[in-house]
Amino acid sequence: MAGWEYFWHIWDMKQTNTKPDHPETNNPWLQRIKEVIEKKLVTGDLTNDVLALEVGISERHLFRRMKDLTGYTPQQYIRQYRLEQAMQFLKDGTFRTVKDTAQAVGYINISYFINQFEKKYGQKPLEVLQERGWR
Repeated sequence: MAGWEYFWHIWDMKQTNTKPDHPETNNPWLQRIKEVIEKKLVTGDLTNDVLALEVGISERHLFRRMKDLTGYTPQQYIRQYRLEQAMQFLKDGTFRTVKDTAQAVGYINISYFINQFEKKYGQKPLEVLQERGWR
């Protein structure tokens, strides 16, 4: 789907109050967002203005478009992506400490990472490591 077809597709979804199933898989724009997030993940300087600049749109347009397509603000989307990556790293045993995992997904404050992780998954990152026998 390209150009105006995509616009009308989104318009129809808004009118019927539905969200696309797994928008990342069928939307090249969101794929681009995901690529930028992956590229900037470790640096920790992944903010709305950096993301908007990389994609080539204004912050306001980025906010509206992300909210329409995913139901998340850009920061919420980034946070979800970081936490999902962290869970994958913990499950795979890529990193054997919570600190290394947090830093690998761009968190500087380890206690904030633990708090956000626990909110999303209902368990602490250390518990995931212990379940897998990594600690």
